[in-house]
Amino acid sequence: MRKTTLFLTAGATLTLSLAACSSTSSSSSTAPAAAQQGGNLTIAIDSYPQDINPYSPTIDPQSLEVYDSWFQYLVEPSANGSTFVPTLATKYQVSADKKTYTFTLRAGVKFSNGSTMTAGDVIYSLQQAFFQKGSQINFLAPKISSITSPDASTVVVKLKSPWPYLLADLSGFNAPILPASLVKSEGLPAFLKHQIGTGPFVMTSAVPGSSLTVTRNKYYWQPGLPHLNSITFKVIGSDVGRAAAVEAGQADVAADPPLNQVPALRQNNSVRVLEFPAAQLISVIINTQQAPVNNVKVREAIGA
Repeated sequence: MRKTTLFLTAGATLTLSLAACSSTSSSSSTAPAAAQQGGNLTIAIDSYPQDINPYSPTIDPQSLEVYDSWFQYLVEPSANGSTFVPTLATKYQVSADKKTYTFTLRAGVKFSNGSTMTAGDVIYSLQQAFFQKGSQINFLAPKISSITSPDASTVVVKLKSPWPYLLADLSGFNAPILPASLVKSEGLPAFLKHQIGTGPFVMTSAVPGSSLTVTRNKYYWQPGLPHLNSITFKVIGSDVGRAAAVEAGQADVAADPPLNQVPALRQNNSVRVLEFPAAQLISVIINTQQAPVNNVKVREAIGA
């Protein structure tokens, strides 16, 4: 367990991006420029999103990267990761017995098609998250007692037994809030071809295998946001190629530049290299049909 924990916290992601300051200065103390309205950002990614479906059991990192621009959740992790802060909810309460979660919904939130988000949308979306067989939080279905709305601005999730990770599960990619009536009328497969969410951007065009573009959501609930007009996710499979694209001005941001080029890139005044900690998840799937892990007590001991 100790080795796994150290490994999860030891990883780092390097992101190469165009410098916000002038190319004649590379000082890290340079104050960031004030945010400007407008502009188009190009992000170089290593492969095209394969499965932009929040209920897919095999969703890929690239899909997560793009659809978080148009999907949102009731809560999200705080900046330092120590707690969860309201997003499409304005507050939440957890009962003393840890079995009832009450969410107060944010007023005035609209989907990118202009329709207003309702408690019914939230209930439907959470039901999909818990009860869709492909969803990675479908294992919680037996724990759900009810999902109700005592009034138009409140949604209550009741559990049969405490589950301390519920907020984490609701902040993740399986639990976006969707427009219920649209998904029901079209069916999920059709909806996924032109996804509608409450996030700052709208998926507007895609060239499979090459690029995907999102544009500003004019109905976004946070005044003045987003600052950008659009983001284009451009596929460049090679680490070297992504770094070169930024240096050549063909991309503004690129993840994972070649590690052996990082020292030289740090000396390039036209770019900035940003390094930050990132978690890496490694899953160990237990075959519960074989001894000794077919014994529930053994599995509980492993998980303790």
